Amino acid sequence: MKVSQEGYQQILEIARATAVCSECKEHYSADTLNVAGLLCLRCFLHQNPRLTFQGLLDPSLNYQRYVSPYDPYEVPVYLFLNPLGHAYVTKAGPGESDQASEKKSITLKYWHFPRPVEAEGKGQLKDVSEYSWSIYGDVMHDDIIILRHGSSFHGDELLFVAKRKGLAIQINRRKPMHRQILKDARTELEATATPGRMYLIDEEYKSIFKMLMCTG
Repeated sequence: MKVSQEGYQQILEIARATAVCSECKEHYSADTLNVAGLLCLRCFLHQNPRLTFQGLLDPSLNYQRYVSPYDPYEVPVYLFLNPLGHAYVTKAGPGESDQASEKKSITLKYWHFPRPVEAEGKGQLKDVSEYSWSIYGDVMHDDIIILRHGSSFHGDELLFVAKRKGLAIQINRRKPMHRQILKDARTELEATATPGRMYLIDEEYKSIFKMLMCTG
């Protein structure tokens, strides 16, 4: 059976008006927004107490998502921050996950840090994707942070120094000034060490990070 565009919109409106949260079974409203899968905001925050709600994701944060022309309606995307200021997003509606996804590129944009889009690797200039980033530093309070794209394990590691509301400079260990930057980063990292020699890296305590600890 086929319906007109007007009829289809009416069906959608009925579905939205009668939909309920999959957890508490209450109807969605201004106070209980549908923010993740079929969860309302209250139930989502109960399951994710470390996240704070920031509202609909601002398109200026450059969040890119492919939307099929066959999708029945545009999926709302919401922004949350954890206690360290790192960005997480959710998508609301049927078929979407009720889990939040961390987005490093949005974290950088939100706190006014530049994200490199190209870099030199193995003697060639190449594009740098918005994925595979690690952040070293306090994005809420530090004016200078270190960024890593890729990993030493896969042999595609790229390092950058990024300045809030400024530029991102790729680090070259062969340059004395860049070696000093890594040395300073090592000092800051050592200050977070636990008695068991774990270090606060990218929101978690982890074993020593060779890239920052080796300045040779």
